[in-house]
Amino acid sequence: MGTPNGGVDFRSQSPRCTGRAGRHRPGRIPSGRGAYRPLGLWIITDQAAEYLALSRWTVTQKIRRGELGAIKHGKTYRTTLKWCADYMSGKA
Repeated sequence: MGTPNGGVDFRSQSPRCTGRAGRHRPGRIPSGRGAYRPLGLWIITDQAAEYLALSRWTVTQKIRRGELGAIKHGKTYRTTLKWCADYMSGKA
């Protein structure tokens, strides 16, 4: 079969390039199609502020100081209700 690159079809000879898709790095939220994202697990700082009865700025400062557990997803921080409850009980 003739191909424009001299008669060799490289697509059939090389394995499919998968890149980093499908790999999960610890401390990160998987994103993209088919990613496992359970609903209700992660909350953003606005929701955490409402739950903790604090301002969003205060919650962000507590996250940056390490007083409240969270991960950074893009430009936003995400935490869990369990981490918020641990913070309220003094375990964090």
